[in-house]
Formats: sequence, structure tokens, C-alpha cells
Amino acid sequence: SGFTMYVYNQLGISLPHGATPQLKYGTYVSRSELQPGDLVFFSDGSYPASHVGIYVGNNRMLHCGDPIQYSDITSSYWQQHFYQFGRLPSP
Repeated sequence: SGFTMYVYNQLGISLPHGATPQLKYGTYVSRSELQPGDLVFFSDGSYPASHVGIYVGNNRMLHCGDPIQYSDITSSYWQQHFYQFGRLPSP
């Protein structure tokens, strides 16, 4: 969530810290509506959303790993932990 805060701050969008507060800040979008720049939320079961990435197209997201990395959101790990997609308001 710190990564998404930083990226969107560069675009003039101030996000709260934490994946769940960011989830509540945006609006739900379906997979068919998904566009680059939308957020992808995941849950490990402890919070509604425990991890967030930025969708970049072609089923891939950019997210904070070790280091920042691209991942395929259709991989079995991310599919098992998927929560929802979200779109942020325009600046």
C-alpha cells in the first residue's frame, strides 16, 4: 500500500495508507472493465484487503514485492488470494 500511495501521489492522487483503506477509497470494477492504472486487491484472510497492486495490462500488475515486481494476476497464488478490482477517482 505504501507503493501505491507513492505512485498515485506522483499523479496528484492522495491515497490512505493500507490496502483496506485504499479499497474503500476507490470504486469496484469488474474484470471486463479492468484498465491499466486500476488497483488489484488481494486478501490473506486477516483483512478484507491485505495487498494491493497496480494493473498494467495483459493480466499483469506492478506491486511491492522484494523488490518491486511485475506479476501475473492469473497465476494460482494470486488467483487464490484475489479479492477485487478497484478504480480510483481522477485527479
